Amino acid sequence: MFGNVQYPGLIGWYWMLTIVVGMTLTGWWYRRRALRLGVETDTRIPFIAAGAVLAGFLLWQPVLETIAAHVGRGINLYSAPWLNLPILFASAALATVVLGWTFHPRRTDRQRSVGVFVGVLLGSLTFATVGVYMIKGYSALPAIAVALLVLARWERSTLLAIVGTVFAVASIPANHWLWSWDLRDAYLRMGWTADWYDGQTSAVQHLLLPGLVLIVGGSVAALTKHRAKR
Repeated sequence: MFGNVQYPGLIGWYWMLTIVVGMTLTGWWYRRRALRLGVETDTRIPFIAAGAVLAGFLLWQPVLETIAAHVGRGINLYSAPWLNLPILFASAALATVVLGWTFHPRRTDRQRSVGVFVGVLLGSLTFATVGVYMIKGYSALPAIAVALLVLARWERSTLLAIVGTVFAVASIPANHWLWSWDLRDAYLRMGWTADWYDGQTSAVQHLLLPGLVLIVGGSVAALTKHRAKR
């Protein structure tokens, strides 16, 4: 995914640690708010879901590689939709069924916890098969977008829903060749040279706009909260 940068392994670990630290800080914030206000939002289900996602990140890549090696005779899943797409649709269907069963009002807390873990783990398999086609290496962006939208619904926050939607739209070019934040092509079409373009420049131009969306959204939220206190 990151063949055009110097340390591709470090980038993968960066995304993993970013998600882990982000979820940890989110949980810490909810616990801190609970101690201050005496009202605590139940974070067990979201953290079980986060654990399932992390398990999926570690599990599904080697599983898919093994399937490709034995069934597809070593072929890349990107070039084998006949193999990848059935896994995608089957895992999506199973995740939907499991999560639908999980959130039935009659389920116990234990059943709901197990169901969330299994359903989200299957959902992470669906995402892994979709990630096969996100060959630029920025598949973590839509994962963050989904987390923002889920959190927006959980908090009933219109602002967070807007930020999550704009972030999702801004993240599409980072993962799609047909519509890309590629300044090099624009420079070449105008007859200019693009010798300055390298892997680091490519990463910056793809992550700049999604990053700015989060910074601006967070700043607006902080200002709104500050004004509400006044």
